[in-house]
Parts: sequence; C-alpha cells; structure tokens
Amino acid sequence: MTTLASPPRPADARTRAARGAGGLTGTGTLFRLALRRDRVRATAWTLGLVLFTYSQAAPLKGLYPTQADLDRFARAYGSDANPGLVALTGPPRALNTYGGATAWQVLTFAAVLLGLMSFLLVIRHTRAEEEAGRSDLVDAGPVGRYARLTAALLYVTLLNVLIVLLTVGALASIEGIPAGGSLALMAGCASVGLVFAAVGALAAQLTEHGRSAGGIAGGTLAAAFLLRAAGDSAAASDSSLSWLSWLSPIGWAEAIRPYAGNRWWVLLLPAATVLLLLAAVVALRMRRDAGAGVFRPGLGPATASRSLSGPVGLAWRLQRGSIIGWAIGAAIGGGAFGGLAQDMVTAAENDPETVEILRDYTGAGGSLADVYLSMIYLIMGMVVAGYAVGAVLRARTEEESLRAEPVLAAAVGRVRWAGAHVLWVAVGSAAILIASGLAAGLAHGVRAGDLGSEIVRQVGAALGQWPAVMLLAAVAVALFGLLPRLTAVSWAVLLAAIVIGQFGEILQLPSWLMDLSPFTHLPKLPGAPLDGASAYAPYAWLAALAAALTVLGLAGFRRRDIG
Repeated sequence: MTTLASPPRPADARTRAARGAGGLTGTGTLFRLALRRDRVRATAWTLGLVLFTYSQAAPLKGLYPTQADLDRFARAYGSDANPGLVALTGPPRALNTYGGATAWQVLTFAAVLLGLMSFLLVIRHTRAEEEAGRSDLVDAGPVGRYARLTAALLYVTLLNVLIVLLTVGALASIEGIPAGGSLALMAGCASVGLVFAAVGALAAQLTEHGRSAGGIAGGTLAAAFLLRAAGDSAAASDSSLSWLSWLSPIGWAEAIRPYAGNRWWVLLLPAATVLLLLAAVVALRMRRDAGAGVFRPGLGPATASRSLSGPVGLAWRLQRGSIIGWAIGAAIGGGAFGGLAQDMVTAAENDPETVEILRDYTGAGGSLADVYLSMIYLIMGMVVAGYAVGAVLRARTEEESLRAEPVLAAAVGRVRWAGAHVLWVAVGSAAILIASGLAAGLAHGVRAGDLGSEIVRQVGAALGQWPAVMLLAAVAVALFGLLPRLTAVSWAVLLAAIVIGQFGEILQLPSWLMDLSPFTHLPKLPGAPLDGASAYAPYAWLAALAAALTVLGLAGFRRRDIG
C-alpha cells in the first residue's frame, strides 16, 4: 500500500519560512511583548535613574550659589585629588562648574546602574525564557532563530535612549548646566549600558541558567569597575598604571570628559565593542540548541543531602547564592565608603561653611564623618531593600515555574514553605547590612584610630535600616499571598519609598507624602542620639507593621489557589 505525505499545514509552512528568512521573523511581536511585560519594571528603572541624576545636580545651586563657592569646592576635591576618592567617583574635572560637579558625582554610579539594568533585562528576555520553557511554546510558531535575542536588544537599547533623553531634559531645567555636556554625560553612561547588554546576550549563550548568566555578566561589570578604579587611582598617584582605565567601558565613559571638552570620538570604542560582542553572540546562537548553553552542567549527586529534607533547607539552597553575593558586595562597598569617611573630614576641615550646609541638607548630626556615613547607610538600606523584595519574589518564581507544586504535594504545609523563604530574606537582609557596617567600621576605625568603638557604631548604624527593609519586603509578601498577579507592584512600592526618602526634600514633597516612606522615619545613625524610648519608637512600629503584613500574606497564601 502506498502512503502519500500530507501537504504541510499552514503553520508549518510559515515556521519554515521564518527559519529561512534570516531568522528575524516575529521580532516586532516579541519586542512589543517585552514592552508590555516590563511596563512596571522599565518605568521603575527609568524614573529611578533619571531622579538619581537630577537629585545630584539640583542641590548644587543651593549648596554653591556663587562662583566663589564653586571654586572653593573645586579646591577641596579637585586639586591633589585623593586616590581613594578618585577610585570611587572617577577623576574630578571642571569642578568649578555645575556641570563638572554633576558629572563627578553621577557618572560612575549611573554607568554601573545602566550596565546592571541592561544585562539583567537582556538575560530576563532571553536565557530566563529558555530556562522556564516559555520560549519553546513561542518558537513553535513562525519565529526566527534570532528574533528573541534581537527583540531583547532593541528593547534595552530603546530604554537606554529614553533614559538619556529624559535625563538630558531634566538637567536642562537646571540653570548653569549646558545641554551639550549633559548629552555627553548620559551618552557615555548609555554606552556602558549597551556594552553590558551585549555582555548579557553573550552570557546567555554560554550557560543554561539565567542566574549563572547574570553571575557572568555581573562579574564582568565588577571587573570593569575595578579596572577603572585602579587606573583612575593610579593617575591620581602619578603611577604608570593609569592606562588600566582604557580597558574598561566605564573608563571610556569618563574619557568623553562631559562638560570639560566633550570628546565624542571616544564613543567609537564602545560601539566597536558592541559589534564584536554581537558577532560572537550570533555565532554561538547559530551553533547551540534551543535551551542549551555552550557550557553544559555536570550531573548532580544521585541523592539529595539531609539539608534538603525540609523547607528551610530548600529555601536556603535557593537563597544562599544571592545572600553570599550581596554580602560580599556590601562588604566591598562598605569598606570603600568607610575608608573615605576620614578623607571627607580632611577635605572639608578648612571649609566649615560646607560642613554646615551638608548637615542642614541631610538633617544628620555628629561629626562630618557621621553625616557622610548616615547618607551612605540610607543608600545601603535602599539597595538592600531591593535585594529583599527580589528574594521574596523568588517564591513566586518557584510557584510560576511549577517547582513548588511537587514540594507542596508532599507533607509540607504552605505556610512552612513560604515562611522559610521569608525567614531567609530576614536573615539575609540583616547579614548583608551587618557585612556593610562591619567593613565600614573596620576601614573607618583603622583610619580614625578607634577600631573597636567604630565597628560597634557602624554595625549598629547599618542595622538601623533593617526595619525599613523588612517593611518593604513584607509588602511583597502580602502581595504574593493575597494578589499574586500583582507582585510586580512591590517594585513600584519600593521605587516610591526610595524616591520619597532620597529625593523628597529636593522635590519639596508635602509632609504627609514624606511620611509614606519608611526611610524618612529612621534616625540618621551613627550621629543621631538614641536617648529614651521615643528614639526607638520608629523601629518598633515599622517592625510591627512588617510583621502584620507578613502574617497577612502567609494567611492569604494558605487559602488561595497555587499557580
């Protein structure tokens, strides 16, 4: 009997046509999907970065109203620049202008944040989709081999361009900051973002897991920062190793010299790097199977360890990498900022007017080192709150990927399973804050000649942020338990708390709105006195509110459907 092959179905024909049409079919659809999926996340990144830059530039006019004030600032921080301070902020250029002062405070940090944002979003829309298996469903249709990758890169490029335009527009509203320099500043920062978008795309080809890809890209970003720091510090010390800065995309952004010459030709370096990285990405994507990575993981043990016999051990296994990584990063940051506290005192000891301006601006008391460190711990608390929210939502990721169902089908209660994640979020947040305070206390204590006392003071000051961190984490727990489809709103709540806490005074927000951020209620340690029960009241009610929201979220999770 002869069997005739049936004609191909229309969907099959379209799929083969997509594969043969350059592999880009479906890019527009996936691009629009990325915009829709990330509308909250993209808005948070955009507003956060724009407001960060604006908040550094806006107070300068009030802090240094005359040219004489700017000249004094330039003499304090520009001439004979401290190598440690230069390693953190980059080389000071044109500090006697509002634009130069803005670039010195903003460039390095904005470049790192744009790099972080870019590789995280690229990995989210490429490797993470393959790991979760969702890409298999999409790729079964008329979608080209390179469509997902191209859509992710276009989306991240658009986001970088949008941030550049909005930030330039915001800075243009400040008198004394030229638009050309602002464009050079943000173009340099965005060039770092695009380089690390390509790095993220390359990392997504190398490994099968999104977390591993993020680790590769994050390690590369850290290496770029350290190379730039070493080169800039060497330049400030008249060392021959200043060329190291030219090995880093962040160093290239600094070499543009915004507000101090605007050397546009330097942008050719990141452009060429992006093209080379994308060529490697395309070559690897052509050769690997969907879902697989270039580096294949080895086989695990035949039996699980005893630590995985309960939900607490399982949650620790899932959370430990983030806790350890964040703690190491916090220790490095705390040590760097703590080591600079004494330099801030030395630089400003002949400028008492600036010291008083900083005290009035921050509302902090104590020595100038205490004022400076109180600002650092506020920022550290906001950063750790971001870790805490993300760690809570790891439970939602486990639920959505269907890995929670087999666990909950066994003799494990829902509250025990979710509570284990919350437990490690609380412990991890405290550990990260302690790591930052311990490192800051060591660095500052050695230079100040009071090691034992400073370690205790700085660890206590860092831990003072913990109730605010846990309140924002508890909001995520409540949304996870009661409204799981709206868990992304927890990022919007975090953004609002940061904007109000960090920028509320600059934006002249009303007091009732300022009170909505938990960070505005915390004493500004280590300089603020803690005398009497009233000084500890903010910690008590923030902790009580966090506990109530956590209980509410766990109770909701116990009663709702899984999935």
